[in-house]
Amino acid sequence: MSMTTGWLHFVVFGLLLGWAGAIPIGPVNLEIMRINLSKGLRFGMSFGLASCIADITYLALFASGLSVLFDFHQAIKTIAIVGACVLCFFAFSTFRGLAKTTKVESDVHLAAKVEKSRSLWRYGLGGFSMTMVNPFTVLFWISISTQAATVSEQAPSGIWWVGLGVLAGTTSWAVLLNFIMHWTRHKISARWMNRLSFSGALLLLVFAAYTLIHFL
Repeated sequence: MSMTTGWLHFVVFGLLLGWAGAIPIGPVNLEIMRINLSKGLRFGMSFGLASCIADITYLALFASGLSVLFDFHQAIKTIAIVGACVLCFFAFSTFRGLAKTTKVESDVHLAAKVEKSRSLWRYGLGGFSMTMVNPFTVLFWISISTQAATVSEQAPSGIWWVGLGVLAGTTSWAVLLNFIMHWTRHKISARWMNRLSFSGALLLLVFAAYTLIHFL
């Protein structure tokens, strides 16, 4: 195997890992969609790209051998409880925002204008924290931690190429999902956007309940 083929193999491996972890519809993707539709492209991007950083963080932790910390049932239980609380927080924040709406606006850009005083970093922090405490994300990276550790043993620099591939995979999906929402949001009325936000919040509560039931 040549040097070029070697690093390319690691990058492709990481790319597939990134897509596998990012594409399935879950709490993070639901929140990206909701934020993009209600707040705008910039806020959805901030949330989505920050979640990619969380994925890279887990890859680095597990590749360095810290996955042993998650072998304990109590650790997974703690993450499940915290994760469920975070999902509930995002859901009830959405409900509170919808409750404050006194009339339906026809301008789909209104929500983004109302939010212009808020900093993008808050949404980025939300994306990072939701992904870090999402039990499904933790279990996904635990399941591939052995492969990541093997890569690290075979080639010390290989894990960095894998990390680059993971970052490319998760980032490309976050960007694509945000642009899909951006291109379609102009065709959705304000009333339907509120309904979608409400439905998304309900699904977050469902994920929270499932997390508590399944992991506890």
